[in-house]
Amino acid sequence: MQNPEASGQSTAPSEQALEWLAILESKQVSEECLRAFRLWLHENPAHRAAWEKTQAFWSGLDRLPVEDIADILAMGESASADTAASSAVVPRLHEDSPPADTRAATVDSPGRRDRSTIWRSPARRRLGIALAASLFLALSLWVQNDPAFYADHYTRVGEQRNVTLSDGSTVQLNTDTAVSLDFASEARRLVLHRGEAYFQVAAGARRPFEVATDFGTVRALGTAFSVRAGDGSAEVTVYEHSVSVTAQNGTTLSRLGQGRQVRFTETSLDLPQPADLRRQGAWRHRQLVFEDLPLAEVVRELNRYRPGRITILDADAARQRVTGNIDIRTPDLALQSLVESLPVASRSVAQRWVFIYTR
Repeated sequence: MQNPEASGQSTAPSEQALEWLAILESKQVSEECLRAFRLWLHENPAHRAAWEKTQAFWSGLDRLPVEDIADILAMGESASADTAASSAVVPRLHEDSPPADTRAATVDSPGRRDRSTIWRSPARRRLGIALAASLFLALSLWVQNDPAFYADHYTRVGEQRNVTLSDGSTVQLNTDTAVSLDFASEARRLVLHRGEAYFQVAAGARRPFEVATDFGTVRALGTAFSVRAGDGSAEVTVYEHSVSVTAQNGTTLSRLGQGRQVRFTETSLDLPQPADLRRQGAWRHRQLVFEDLPLAEVVRELNRYRPGRITILDADAARQRVTGNIDIRTPDLALQSLVESLPVASRSVAQRWVFIYTR
């Protein structure tokens, strides 16, 4: 990913801060990108000030009542035509917010604000426009940086796909995955730009089979294995035979055997761990299996399989324990079942954004 300042697309620190926010919230953040962000943050006091104000805006959304979040998101959608308004309004949102007693006067009843009053509030209106502008900016960055636009094979969110390669090997792509091929006479090389894939490798001792990620390379030693890349690291799980793993800095694990998995970054390799192959490979059969995991982890995984985003609004809800199977072909039904089985409630906005909170 490019440094927003170096890309030449924006010059104002407030716009650069919004671009950095969109990048850091994406699934494509590398160690190099994080280093570039830290350099940008420290090279100019205006950058830090813009970043702090941008963070304050987004964290302010988390503190709003669930009903107001729905109002603001709806407002942002209707205001998308006004996105030409500079995203520099973001730093002014909290400065211009009305005092507490003015806000309290807009409440009709203990449980609900009057929707028309919220829409008339200048601060709320700016907040909606800023949110729409930010979403538009994030979409533009996604189009610019999404590997699916140049990958040989890819899947969209919630989609899976099976691919047979020219050597007879097969690849099963999980949700939101992008893969490029680089087959040559001396080697069979694939690049996993993002996501997760299962590889069943055809025999070919003269041509090694390698899967490269931003964090390192996995070499098959005649095997079946999966690789998942994203969130600052990659993880390989071996289903048959063995693989070798080399991090970008050259650190190497010469053999990872069947039933084992290891996580690695650009600069390190964790210790190999036993793998629960039934649970790890459940996605290949359109299932997710959870055993006594906090709801926060379940939601993090479920977010990979549905458009939009599920957000947990409080710590008590996030700590609820979950055991069971989820059919990823119907993630919204799975989410509904989760909510009904736990002491939580949810609010859906435009059938994409879902907010979960303690009843």
